[in-house]
Amino acid sequence: MHSMSVCTPARAAILTGRLGLRTGVVVNFSPASLHGLPDSEHTLAHYLKEANYSTGAIGKWHLGHHPEYHPTYRGFDSYVGVPYSVDMGCVNCENANIPPEAPCPYDPHPQINTPALPLYNSTGPDCGGHVCDNDIIEQPADLTTLASHYATAAQQFIHKHAPGQPLADTPFFLYVPFSHIHVPLSHDPRFTHKSARNNTFGDTLLELDSTLGLIVASVEAAGLGGNTLMFLTGDNGPWAVKCDLAGSQGPFKGLYQAHLGGGSTGKLTTWEGGHRVVGVAAWPGKIPAGAVSDATVSTMDLVPTFTALAGVPLPQDRAFDGVDVSTVLFDHAPKTPGRDALFHPCCQGEASGQLDAARIGKYKAFFATYSVQSCNESAGARIAHDPPLIFDLDVDPAESSPLVAPPPGLVSQFKAALQAKMLNITTTFRSAANYSTGGTGAWPCCNAKHVGCRCED
Repeated sequence: MHSMSVCTPARAAILTGRLGLRTGVVVNFSPASLHGLPDSEHTLAHYLKEANYSTGAIGKWHLGHHPEYHPTYRGFDSYVGVPYSVDMGCVNCENANIPPEAPCPYDPHPQINTPALPLYNSTGPDCGGHVCDNDIIEQPADLTTLASHYATAAQQFIHKHAPGQPLADTPFFLYVPFSHIHVPLSHDPRFTHKSARNNTFGDTLLELDSTLGLIVASVEAAGLGGNTLMFLTGDNGPWAVKCDLAGSQGPFKGLYQAHLGGGSTGKLTTWEGGHRVVGVAAWPGKIPAGAVSDATVSTMDLVPTFTALAGVPLPQDRAFDGVDVSTVLFDHAPKTPGRDALFHPCCQGEASGQLDAARIGKYKAFFATYSVQSCNESAGARIAHDPPLIFDLDVDPAESSPLVAPPPGLVSQFKAALQAKMLNITTTFRSAANYSTGGTGAWPCCNAKHVGCRCED
Protein backbone atom coordinates (compact mmCIF):
# COMPACT_ATOMS: atom_id res chain seq x y z
CA MET A 1 0.00 0.00 0.00
CA HIS A 2 1.34 3.42 -0.90
CA SER A 3 0.55 6.96 0.22
CA MET A 4 2.18 10.34 -0.13
CA SER A 5 5.10 10.94 2.24
CA VAL A 6 3.89 13.92 4.27
CA CYS A 7 0.75 14.98 6.12
CA THR A 8 -1.36 17.42 4.06
CA PRO A 9 -0.63 15.99 0.59
CA ALA A 10 -1.42 12.50 1.91
CA ARG A 11 -4.82 13.65 3.17
CA ALA A 12 -5.65 15.50 -0.01
CA ALA A 13 -4.76 12.41 -2.05
CA ILE A 14 -6.80 9.94 0.00
CA LEU A 15 -9.91 12.17 -0.08
CA THR A 16 -9.73 13.26 -3.74
CA GLY A 17 -8.03 10.31 -5.47
CA ARG A 18 -5.75 12.82 -7.20
CA LEU A 19 -2.07 13.75 -7.13
CA GLY A 20 -0.92 17.05 -5.69
CA LEU A 21 -0.02 18.37 -9.15
CA ARG A 22 -3.75 18.18 -9.89
CA THR A 23 -5.18 19.43 -6.56
CA GLY A 24 -2.48 22.05 -6.02
CA VAL A 25 -1.83 20.60 -2.55
CA VAL A 26 1.88 19.75 -2.43
CA VAL A 27 3.00 20.94 1.04
CA ASN A 28 1.44 21.30 4.48
CA PHE A 29 -1.01 23.98 5.58
CA SER A 30 -0.27 25.77 8.86
CA PRO A 31 -2.27 27.24 11.77
CA ALA A 32 -2.00 30.64 10.05
CA SER A 33 -3.16 29.38 6.65
CA LEU A 34 -6.07 31.36 5.26
CA HIS A 35 -7.10 28.63 2.83
CA GLY A 36 -6.97 24.87 2.35
CA LEU A 37 -7.95 22.15 -0.11
CA PRO A 38 -9.33 24.19 -3.04
CA ASP A 39 -13.12 24.22 -3.17
CA SER A 40 -12.90 23.09 -6.80
CA GLU A 41 -11.74 19.72 -5.46
CA HIS A 42 -14.39 17.25 -4.29
CA THR A 43 -13.85 14.84 -1.41
CA LEU A 44 -14.90 11.22 -1.04
CA ALA A 45 -17.50 12.40 1.48
CA HIS A 46 -18.89 14.79 -1.12
CA TYR A 47 -19.31 11.98 -3.64
CA LEU A 48 -20.93 9.62 -1.14
CA LYS A 49 -23.48 12.25 -0.15
CA GLU A 50 -24.85 11.76 -3.67
CA ALA A 51 -25.85 8.24 -2.55
CA ASN A 52 -27.42 9.58 0.66
CA TYR A 53 -24.56 8.50 2.89
CA SER A 54 -24.24 9.85 6.41
CA THR A 55 -20.66 11.12 6.72
CA GLY A 56 -18.44 11.80 9.72
CA ALA A 57 -14.81 12.81 10.20
CA ILE A 58 -12.85 12.21 13.40
CA GLY A 59 -9.19 13.13 13.92
CA LYS A 60 -6.49 15.12 12.18
CA TRP A 61 -7.83 17.11 9.21
CA HIS A 62 -4.94 19.28 7.93
CA LEU A 63 -6.76 20.58 4.84
CA GLY A 64 -7.74 24.02 6.14
CA HIS A 65 -9.68 25.16 9.21
CA HIS A 66 -11.55 28.23 7.99
CA PRO A 67 -15.10 28.00 6.59
CA GLU A 68 -15.07 26.55 3.09
CA TYR A 69 -12.15 24.30 4.11
CA HIS A 70 -13.37 22.95 7.47
CA PRO A 71 -14.52 19.28 7.23
CA THR A 72 -18.20 20.16 7.66
CA TYR A 73 -17.93 22.34 4.57
CA ARG A 74 -16.30 19.52 2.57
CA GLY A 75 -18.98 16.84 2.62
CA PHE A 76 -18.88 15.75 6.25
CA ASP A 77 -21.97 16.04 8.45
CA SER A 78 -19.92 16.18 11.64
CA TYR A 79 -16.35 16.52 12.82
CA VAL A 80 -14.42 15.85 16.04
CA GLY A 81 -10.70 16.45 15.95
CA VAL A 82 -7.69 18.71 15.67
CA PRO A 83 -7.34 20.76 12.46
CA TYR A 84 -3.67 19.92 11.79
CA SER A 85 -0.68 18.07 13.28
CA VAL A 86 -0.44 18.00 17.06
CA ASP A 87 3.00 19.65 16.93
CA MET A 88 1.52 22.80 15.35
CA GLY A 89 0.19 24.14 18.62
CA CYS A 90 1.30 24.12 22.23
CA VAL A 91 -0.21 21.78 24.84
CA ASN A 92 0.07 21.51 28.60
CA CYS A 93 -0.18 17.75 29.12
CA GLU A 94 2.84 15.51 29.59
CA ASN A 95 4.31 14.62 26.20
CA ALA A 96 7.49 13.66 24.39
CA ASN A 97 9.12 15.34 21.41
CA ILE A 98 12.59 16.13 20.04
CA PRO A 99 13.33 18.89 20.86
CA PRO A 100 11.00 19.04 23.89
CA GLU A 101 7.78 21.02 23.48
CA ALA A 102 7.40 24.27 25.42
CA PRO A 103 4.10 24.29 27.37
CA CYS A 104 1.40 26.81 26.62
CA PRO A 105 1.88 30.05 28.55
CA TYR A 106 -0.75 31.51 30.84
CA ASP A 107 -2.00 35.08 31.09
CA PRO A 108 -0.43 37.54 31.41
CA HIS A 109 2.23 36.69 28.85
CA PRO A 110 3.67 38.13 25.63
CA GLN A 111 2.06 36.95 22.41
CA ILE A 112 3.28 33.55 21.17
CA ASN A 113 3.97 32.41 17.60
CA THR A 114 1.36 29.65 17.37
CA PRO A 115 -1.98 29.11 19.08
CA ALA A 116 -2.67 26.42 21.61
CA LEU A 117 -3.74 23.21 19.90
CA PRO A 118 -7.54 23.28 19.40
CA LEU A 119 -10.01 20.39 19.55
CA TYR A 120 -13.23 20.83 17.57
CA ASN A 121 -16.63 19.22 18.01
CA SER A 122 -18.75 20.29 15.04
CA THR A 123 -22.12 18.55 15.07
CA GLY A 124 -23.66 19.75 11.82
CA PRO A 125 -22.83 20.68 8.22
CA ASP A 126 -21.21 24.10 7.73
CA CYS A 127 -20.31 24.11 11.44
CA GLY A 128 -24.02 24.08 12.25
CA GLY A 129 -24.47 27.48 10.61
CA HIS A 130 -22.35 29.37 13.12
CA VAL A 131 -18.71 30.44 13.42
CA CYS A 132 -16.54 27.31 13.38
CA ASP A 133 -14.38 28.57 16.23
CA ASN A 134 -17.47 28.30 18.43
CA ASP A 135 -17.10 24.53 18.06
CA ILE A 136 -13.70 24.46 19.81
CA ILE A 137 -14.22 22.53 23.05
CA GLU A 138 -10.60 22.44 24.24
CA GLN A 139 -7.70 24.79 23.59
CA PRO A 140 -5.16 23.55 24.38
CA ALA A 141 -6.32 20.02 23.65
CA ASP A 142 -5.37 17.40 26.22
CA LEU A 143 -3.42 14.72 24.34
CA THR A 144 -3.89 12.22 27.18
CA THR A 145 -7.66 12.18 26.54
CA LEU A 146 -7.66 12.80 22.79
CA ALA A 147 -7.98 9.11 21.86
CA SER A 148 -10.92 8.83 24.26
CA HIS A 149 -12.64 11.74 22.50
CA TYR A 150 -12.11 10.02 19.16
CA ALA A 151 -13.35 6.64 20.37
CA THR A 152 -16.47 8.12 21.95
CA ALA A 153 -17.29 10.14 18.84
CA ALA A 154 -16.87 7.07 16.63
CA GLN A 155 -19.00 4.90 18.91
CA GLN A 156 -21.79 7.48 18.95
CA PHE A 157 -21.68 7.91 15.17
CA ILE A 158 -21.84 4.16 14.55
CA HIS A 159 -24.58 3.59 17.13
CA LYS A 160 -26.87 6.01 15.28
CA HIS A 161 -26.85 3.58 12.35
CA ALA A 162 -27.67 0.46 14.36
CA PRO A 163 -31.04 -1.27 13.86
CA GLY A 164 -33.81 0.66 15.57
CA GLN A 165 -31.80 3.90 15.67
CA PRO A 166 -32.62 7.13 13.76
CA LEU A 167 -30.20 6.44 10.88
CA ALA A 168 -30.65 2.66 10.70
CA ASP A 169 -31.59 2.79 7.02
CA THR A 170 -28.88 5.29 6.06
CA PRO A 171 -25.49 4.03 4.80
CA PHE A 172 -22.50 5.71 6.40
CA PHE A 173 -18.90 6.69 5.74
CA LEU A 174 -16.70 7.34 8.77
CA TYR A 175 -13.23 8.81 8.12
CA VAL A 176 -10.91 8.54 11.14
CA PRO A 177 -7.44 10.03 10.44
CA PHE A 178 -5.86 9.60 13.88
CA SER A 179 -3.58 12.18 15.43
CA HIS A 180 -1.48 9.18 16.53
CA ILE A 181 1.32 8.52 16.11
CA HIS A 182 2.67 11.99 15.37
CA VAL A 183 4.90 13.82 17.84
CA PRO A 184 4.51 15.11 20.47
CA LEU A 185 3.62 11.67 21.76
CA SER A 186 1.23 11.35 24.65
CA HIS A 187 -1.36 8.86 25.83
CA ASP A 188 -3.72 7.95 28.62
CA PRO A 189 -1.63 7.00 31.69
CA ARG A 190 -3.26 3.55 31.77
CA PHE A 191 -1.09 2.59 28.78
CA THR A 192 2.21 3.58 30.43
CA HIS A 193 4.74 0.70 30.39
CA LYS A 194 2.12 -1.64 28.93
CA SER A 195 3.57 -2.04 25.43
CA ALA A 196 6.13 -4.58 24.25
CA ARG A 197 8.53 -1.73 23.54
CA ASN A 198 7.94 -0.35 27.03
CA ASN A 199 8.63 3.19 25.86
CA THR A 200 6.64 6.28 24.92
CA PHE A 201 6.30 5.33 21.26
CA GLY A 202 5.15 1.79 22.03
CA ASP A 203 2.69 2.92 24.70
CA THR A 204 1.19 5.56 22.39
CA LEU A 205 0.93 3.01 19.59
CA LEU A 206 -0.78 0.62 21.99
CA GLU A 207 -3.37 3.30 22.76
CA LEU A 208 -3.98 3.69 19.01
CA ASP A 209 -4.44 -0.06 18.67
CA SER A 210 -6.87 -0.07 21.58
CA THR A 211 -8.89 2.77 20.05
CA LEU A 212 -9.07 0.94 16.73
CA GLY A 213 -10.34 -2.09 18.60
CA LEU A 214 -13.10 -0.05 20.21
CA ILE A 215 -14.24 1.24 16.81
CA VAL A 216 -14.29 -2.25 15.28
CA ALA A 217 -16.15 -3.56 18.33
CA SER A 218 -18.71 -0.77 17.93
CA VAL A 219 -19.43 -1.84 14.35
CA GLU A 220 -19.90 -5.43 15.46
CA ALA A 221 -22.00 -4.47 18.51
CA ALA A 222 -24.29 -2.46 16.26
CA GLY A 223 -24.87 -5.56 14.14
CA LEU A 224 -23.25 -3.90 11.12
CA GLY A 225 -20.13 -6.04 10.70
CA GLY A 226 -21.46 -8.03 7.77
CA ASN A 227 -22.39 -4.92 5.85
CA THR A 228 -19.41 -2.67 6.57
CA LEU A 229 -16.09 -2.42 4.74
CA MET A 230 -13.32 -1.32 7.10
CA PHE A 231 -9.99 -0.14 5.71
CA LEU A 232 -6.85 0.66 7.73
CA THR A 233 -3.93 2.51 6.21
CA GLY A 234 -1.41 5.26 7.02
CA ASP A 235 -0.31 8.62 5.67
CA ASN A 236 3.49 8.24 5.50
CA GLY A 237 6.54 6.48 6.87
CA PRO A 238 8.36 7.21 10.15
CA TRP A 239 9.90 10.63 10.81
CA ALA A 240 13.48 9.56 11.53
CA VAL A 241 14.62 12.92 12.90
CA LYS A 242 12.51 12.09 15.97
CA CYS A 243 14.79 9.14 16.80
CA ASP A 244 13.15 6.64 19.19
CA LEU A 245 9.90 8.61 19.05
CA ALA A 246 9.43 7.46 15.45
CA GLY A 247 8.46 4.07 14.10
CA SER A 248 10.42 1.54 12.08
CA GLN A 249 10.90 1.39 8.32
CA GLY A 250 11.16 -2.37 8.55
CA PRO A 251 12.93 -3.76 5.48
CA PHE A 252 12.30 -0.58 3.46
CA LYS A 253 15.55 1.14 4.36
CA GLY A 254 16.52 2.95 1.15
CA LEU A 255 20.10 1.77 1.60
CA TYR A 256 21.40 3.16 -1.68
CA GLN A 257 20.93 6.68 -0.34
CA ALA A 258 24.07 6.08 1.71
CA HIS A 259 25.98 6.33 -1.60
CA LEU A 260 24.19 9.58 -2.45
CA GLY A 261 24.87 11.60 0.68
CA GLY A 262 23.15 9.73 3.50
CA GLY A 263 20.26 11.00 5.57
CA SER A 264 16.81 9.62 6.32
CA THR A 265 14.85 7.66 3.72
CA GLY A 266 11.61 7.72 5.72
CA LYS A 267 8.89 10.34 5.92
CA LEU A 268 9.18 13.20 3.40
CA THR A 269 11.11 11.08 0.87
CA THR A 270 10.22 8.96 -2.16
CA TRP A 271 12.15 5.93 -0.91
CA GLU A 272 9.86 3.03 0.05
CA GLY A 273 10.26 3.91 3.73
CA GLY A 274 8.64 7.28 3.07
CA HIS A 275 5.44 6.23 1.33
CA ARG A 276 4.87 2.50 1.81
CA VAL A 277 2.25 2.08 4.52
CA VAL A 278 -0.01 -0.52 6.05
CA GLY A 279 -3.03 -1.61 4.02
CA VAL A 280 -5.60 -3.81 5.77
CA ALA A 281 -9.17 -4.36 4.55
CA ALA A 282 -11.88 -6.28 6.39
CA TRP A 283 -15.41 -7.21 5.36
CA PRO A 284 -16.67 -10.52 6.77
CA GLY A 285 -18.14 -12.70 4.06
CA LYS A 286 -16.71 -10.52 1.30
CA ILE A 287 -12.93 -10.46 1.87
CA PRO A 288 -11.26 -13.77 2.84
CA ALA A 289 -9.61 -13.52 6.25
CA GLY A 290 -5.82 -13.67 6.11
CA ALA A 291 -5.58 -13.11 2.36
CA VAL A 292 -2.47 -11.24 1.22
CA SER A 293 -2.09 -9.37 -2.07
CA ASP A 294 1.04 -8.23 -3.92
CA ALA A 295 -0.94 -5.80 -6.08
CA THR A 296 0.32 -2.22 -6.18
CA VAL A 297 -2.37 -0.27 -4.35
CA SER A 298 -2.48 3.41 -3.41
CA THR A 299 -4.50 5.40 -0.89
CA MET A 300 -5.73 7.33 -3.95
CA ASP A 301 -7.56 4.15 -4.95
CA LEU A 302 -10.07 4.49 -2.11
CA VAL A 303 -12.08 7.21 -3.89
CA PRO A 304 -12.78 5.23 -7.10
CA THR A 305 -13.19 1.99 -5.14
CA PHE A 306 -15.63 3.29 -2.53
CA THR A 307 -17.66 5.29 -5.03
CA ALA A 308 -17.94 2.25 -7.30
CA LEU A 309 -19.20 0.16 -4.39
CA ALA A 310 -21.72 2.89 -3.53
CA GLY A 311 -22.87 3.15 -7.14
CA VAL A 312 -21.75 6.76 -7.48
CA PRO A 313 -20.20 7.71 -10.86
CA LEU A 314 -17.16 9.94 -10.66
CA PRO A 315 -17.29 13.23 -12.58
CA GLN A 316 -15.97 13.25 -16.13
CA ASP A 317 -14.59 16.80 -15.92
CA ARG A 318 -11.35 15.70 -14.25
CA ALA A 319 -8.83 12.88 -14.24
CA PHE A 320 -8.17 10.61 -11.27
CA ASP A 321 -4.92 8.94 -10.33
CA GLY A 322 -6.59 6.29 -8.20
CA VAL A 323 -8.24 3.23 -9.73
CA ASP A 324 -11.00 0.87 -8.59
CA VAL A 325 -9.32 -2.00 -6.72
CA SER A 326 -12.50 -3.97 -5.99
CA THR A 327 -11.15 -7.01 -7.83
CA VAL A 328 -8.00 -6.93 -5.68
CA LEU A 329 -10.10 -6.82 -2.50
CA PHE A 330 -12.82 -9.29 -3.41
CA ASP A 331 -11.45 -11.48 -6.21
CA HIS A 332 -7.79 -11.60 -5.17
CA ALA A 333 -6.69 -10.18 -8.54
CA PRO A 334 -2.87 -10.36 -8.72
CA LYS A 335 -2.55 -6.94 -10.34
CA THR A 336 -4.30 -3.60 -10.00
CA PRO A 337 -6.54 -3.22 -13.06
CA GLY A 338 -6.21 0.02 -14.95
CA ARG A 339 -2.84 0.99 -13.48
CA ASP A 340 0.14 1.14 -15.79
CA ALA A 341 2.33 3.03 -13.31
CA LEU A 342 2.09 4.53 -9.83
CA PHE A 343 3.94 7.79 -9.23
CA HIS A 344 5.52 9.05 -6.02
CA PRO A 345 5.81 12.85 -5.67
CA CYS A 346 8.64 14.75 -4.05
CA CYS A 347 8.07 16.53 -0.72
CA GLN A 348 11.12 18.77 -0.63
CA GLY A 349 11.10 22.54 -1.04
CA GLU A 350 10.42 23.96 -4.48
CA ALA A 351 10.42 20.46 -5.98
CA SER A 352 7.38 19.45 -3.89
CA GLY A 353 4.81 17.68 -6.01
CA GLN A 354 7.20 16.70 -8.79
CA LEU A 355 6.98 13.04 -9.79
CA ASP A 356 10.43 11.91 -8.69
CA ALA A 357 9.75 8.16 -8.63
CA ALA A 358 7.45 5.63 -10.27
CA ARG A 359 6.46 2.01 -9.89
CA ILE A 360 5.71 -0.45 -12.71
CA GLY A 361 5.10 -3.97 -11.48
CA LYS A 362 8.00 -5.07 -9.32
CA TYR A 363 10.25 -2.30 -10.62
CA LYS A 364 10.72 1.18 -9.19
CA ALA A 365 12.47 4.02 -10.99
CA PHE A 366 13.95 7.17 -9.49
CA PHE A 367 14.15 10.20 -11.76
CA ALA A 368 15.56 12.07 -8.76
CA THR A 369 16.64 11.08 -5.26
CA TYR A 370 17.10 12.96 -2.00
CA SER A 371 16.91 12.40 1.73
CA VAL A 372 15.95 14.41 4.80
CA GLN A 373 17.53 14.88 8.20
CA SER A 374 17.65 11.76 10.34
CA CYS A 375 18.33 11.24 14.02
CA ASN A 376 22.09 11.53 13.47
CA GLU A 377 22.62 12.56 9.83
CA SER A 378 21.95 15.69 7.80
CA ALA A 379 19.82 15.67 4.67
CA GLY A 380 21.20 14.55 1.31
CA ALA A 381 20.86 16.80 -1.73
CA ARG A 382 18.31 16.21 -4.46
CA ILE A 383 20.06 14.51 -7.39
CA ALA A 384 18.52 14.04 -10.84
CA HIS A 385 19.08 10.70 -12.60
CA ASP A 386 19.01 10.22 -16.37
CA PRO A 387 18.69 7.39 -17.03
CA PRO A 388 16.67 6.75 -13.89
CA LEU A 389 17.89 4.46 -11.14
CA ILE A 390 15.83 1.26 -11.26
CA PHE A 391 15.37 -1.23 -8.42
CA ASP A 392 13.73 -4.67 -8.41
CA LEU A 393 11.65 -4.46 -5.22
CA ASP A 394 10.81 -8.17 -5.23
CA VAL A 395 14.44 -9.08 -4.50
CA ASP A 396 15.63 -5.74 -3.10
CA PRO A 397 12.93 -4.07 -0.96
CA ALA A 398 15.71 -2.24 0.87
CA GLU A 399 16.59 -0.44 -2.39
CA SER A 400 20.24 -1.21 -1.86
CA SER A 401 21.49 -1.72 -5.42
CA PRO A 402 20.05 -0.26 -8.64
CA LEU A 403 20.02 -2.61 -11.60
CA VAL A 404 23.18 -2.39 -13.65
CA ALA A 405 21.42 -3.70 -16.73
CA PRO A 406 17.63 -3.19 -16.51
CA PRO A 407 15.47 -5.42 -18.74
CA PRO A 408 15.38 -4.19 -22.35
CA GLY A 409 12.89 -1.41 -22.88
CA LEU A 410 12.22 -0.82 -19.17
CA VAL A 411 13.94 2.58 -19.02
CA SER A 412 12.00 3.71 -22.08
CA GLN A 413 8.79 2.38 -20.53
CA PHE A 414 9.32 4.45 -17.37
CA LYS A 415 10.18 7.58 -19.33
CA ALA A 416 7.14 7.15 -21.56
CA ALA A 417 4.89 6.62 -18.52
CA LEU A 418 6.18 9.83 -16.91
CA GLN A 419 5.73 11.79 -20.13
CA ALA A 420 2.17 10.47 -20.53
CA LYS A 421 1.26 11.25 -16.93
CA MET A 422 2.59 14.80 -17.13
CA LEU A 423 0.77 15.37 -20.43
CA ASN A 424 -2.46 14.19 -18.82
CA ILE A 425 -1.93 16.39 -15.77
CA THR A 426 -1.17 19.51 -17.79
CA THR A 427 -4.05 19.06 -20.24
CA THR A 428 -6.87 18.18 -17.81
CA PHE A 429 -8.58 20.04 -14.99
CA ARG A 430 -6.29 21.24 -12.22
CA SER A 431 -6.83 23.31 -9.08
CA ALA A 432 -4.52 25.91 -7.58
CA ALA A 433 -4.08 25.86 -3.82
CA ASN A 434 -3.62 29.18 -2.04
CA TYR A 435 -0.93 28.95 0.62
CA SER A 436 -1.18 32.54 1.83
CA THR A 437 -1.15 33.07 5.59
CA GLY A 438 -2.47 35.68 7.97
CA GLY A 439 -1.52 36.89 11.40
CA THR A 440 -2.95 35.82 14.72
CA GLY A 441 -6.42 36.54 13.36
CA ALA A 442 -6.06 33.53 11.05
CA TRP A 443 -5.60 31.12 13.95
CA PRO A 444 -8.37 28.83 15.12
CA CYS A 445 -9.24 30.57 18.35
CA CYS A 446 -11.46 29.66 21.28
CA ASN A 447 -10.96 32.95 23.11
CA ALA A 448 -8.90 35.77 21.58
CA LYS A 449 -8.72 37.51 24.96
CA HIS A 450 -6.34 34.87 26.28
CA VAL A 451 -2.76 34.23 25.18
CA GLY A 452 -2.58 31.43 22.61
CA CYS A 453 -6.37 31.54 22.23
CA ARG A 454 -6.89 29.52 25.40
CA CYS A 455 -10.50 28.75 26.19
CA GLU A 456 -9.68 29.72 29.78
CA ASP A 457 -6.88 31.83 31.29
